[in-house]
Amino acid sequence: MNQFEAGSQSDEGPISSFVTYAAEGDILAKQGEYKKAIDSYTRALELKHGEKNCLVARSKCFLHLGDADAALKDSDAALSQDKQFSKGLYQKAEALYAKGDFEYALVFYHRGNKLRPELDEFRLGIQKSCEAIDNSIGNANTCNLAQTWRATSAKDPDAKEAKVKKGAEGGRGVLTGAGAGQRGAGAKGATKKAPPASDKTIKQLLGELYADKEYLEKLMDDQDFVQDGGDQNIGDLVSSGLQYLETRTTFWRQQKPLYARRAEQKKNRPGGTKGATQRGGGAGDGHGTQKGGGAGGAGAGGKKAKDQTQEVLQSLRKINAALDEGEPDLSLRYAKQFLRRLNEMDIEDKPRILGNVYSSMGSTYFELDNLEMALSHHEKDLKLAKENKFEDAHSRALGNIGRVHARRGAFGKAVACWTEKLPMTEALVEKAWLYHDIGRCHFSTGALAQAVEFGNSCIGTAKECNDPHWHLNGCVLVGEAYAKQEDDDKALAAFETAVKLASELKDDAAGLAVTKRMDDIHSRRAQREAGEAE
Repeated sequence: MNQFEAGSQSDEGPISSFVTYAAEGDILAKQGEYKKAIDSYTRALELKHGEKNCLVARSKCFLHLGDADAALKDSDAALSQDKQFSKGLYQKAEALYAKGDFEYALVFYHRGNKLRPELDEFRLGIQKSCEAIDNSIGNANTCNLAQTWRATSAKDPDAKEAKVKKGAEGGRGVLTGAGAGQRGAGAKGATKKAPPASDKTIKQLLGELYADKEYLEKLMDDQDFVQDGGDQNIGDLVSSGLQYLETRTTFWRQQKPLYARRAEQKKNRPGGTKGATQRGGGAGDGHGTQKGGGAGGAGAGGKKAKDQTQEVLQSLRKINAALDEGEPDLSLRYAKQFLRRLNEMDIEDKPRILGNVYSSMGSTYFELDNLEMALSHHEKDLKLAKENKFEDAHSRALGNIGRVHARRGAFGKAVACWTEKLPMTEALVEKAWLYHDIGRCHFSTGALAQAVEFGNSCIGTAKECNDPHWHLNGCVLVGEAYAKQEDDDKALAAFETAVKLASELKDDAAGLAVTKRMDDIHSRRAQREAGEAE
């Protein structure tokens, strides 16, 4: 009996399998029943300790409930087994971001992006972390700590401290204030806890949720109501609601402090910020540079750049979300609309964004089986990557072009693309599928020795990164190649390993298919031996 199966009875009835509990958790999570989903995932993990995918799924549920510490603990547990587990890296980054540790979140978004550059969520995570850090520390160009220090009498330490604090509240200092406690290295008192927010501040941060907070506080004051002895303690529910709102308030104070909100509101006013533009050949703060006779300042130019960045992020999310949800036509419509808009934009890193759009459109055409258009857009992505030396985009485009060639039956071209991609690939899982697909192309062209070689490379890499799915695929490929060479013993050995892996993965369809191939080999061998006997 393997580790996935129920093996005993308890007083409460039969113990379900790991897969049953994990699947139940997935369904409950999709329905928004995060507490129940956590219970199911916990039962699943009791049957299979440390299963990394289950840990990540439970971490997501904790994050939805606002428990970033528990989410971080589960993501750390998942990464303790496989430091290159992309889902674990992403979940740890999300948990750190939710805790307000934006710099550490940025580190893990970067690590994930380096391993899996084709995944948009890591790139979007990098962008939102950078924006949150900028909001937390204020605009570096307006920071003038040295002047504040000189203007304060050295004999009056209280006044000195007050001035530094005032600078931080205005976005001009980095020694104190929301978010500064984590990044004011070397500053006295930098690790002190931020003072509690005033009601006015909380109201601004919570917005519409402030009314809910007031309602819950009134309920909490009614002791007869909250201590009502029912099946569920109402006081605990009210308290947990208030705790959640407090956690969110603290997070939003760090992610987007009030000085950043006020600056944004100023920029949104008609006419922009006073002194936001300069005449003649003057330069702004680097955000509003214009060609010709003048430059925009930090106000108008910065606001426009920020708005365009938000528009880019939202558009890319819409394009990818539609494709993920199985609506390629909608994804394509979004992509075409955004492409027209992007051509009108004057935005930094435009070639990289354009490459991402071309890549998404190529993937959409691939799903629609329009291979000519898919190839055309992936080649545009490749051209931009080469021109701008974007190694991650270069690798992504080669992988996508190889898939299109393989679908068209141009196996030699597919092998050439994937072989060029291999040295750029660091993630072991990605290497495993490259070895497998290259081997499958060789198998399709009758190059059986090469198919066995790359199949074994796939198996070795899958073992190294502990990925049973690609281990199974590699064994099937090797078994098929040996079977076609009529090397029955080696084919059966590979297929037997594949059957075991399919059983562990509960992949009944794969197990049946491999078993049928083994039966065919046994039947062929029996017929051959009977013919030799005659």
